[in-house]
Amino acid sequence: MNQDAIGDENPGQAATRGDPVSGFGVLEEAQSLWYELCGLTHDRFRLAALETQGVGKSLVDMIVAGVMVGVLLIGAWLGLMPSPCWNWSSMTSWQRVATYCLPLHSI
Repeated sequence: MNQDAIGDENPGQAATRGDPVSGFGVLEEAQSLWYELCGLTHDRFRLAALETQGVGKSLVDMIVAGVMVGVLLIGAWLGLMPSPCWNWSSMTSWQRVATYCLPLHSI
């Protein structure tokens, strides 16, 4: 045998992390897995919060767009109506109601 090889060997090797001789390896692995699980759940909750925030912003955008379309449709409807403002004072109340409410009823 080589003399250098004999000198490199240690008769009593120290227990390492994955060594079954040491009882601390299993505890350290369990702790490591627990911390990793806590980190993963935190990341998932953070991702869910960010997704919810994005959905909320999209919902607000859709509501604002709906209100804008509604205002434009009302403006177009009033623009297409015969102009009763020219003779508003000469109209009776039922004629005013018929002028504005009957087109809505037909929709």
